[in-house]
Amino acid sequence: MNKEIVLLNLQEAEKELQNTINAIRRDAEYDEGTFYIAMQHI
Repeated sequence: MNKEIVLLNLQEAEKELQNTINAIRRDAEYDEGTFYIAMQHI
C-alpha cells in the first residue's frame, strides 16, 4: 500500500464531503440528483 497516495485520496474525499455537507446546509433546493453527482466525485 502506498500511504502517500492513500492519504491524498482520503484528503480529496474529505474535501468533497465537506463541500457536499456545506451545500446541503445552505441550499434548500439541494436534491437527490445533485447529491448523487457529488458522491461520484468521492
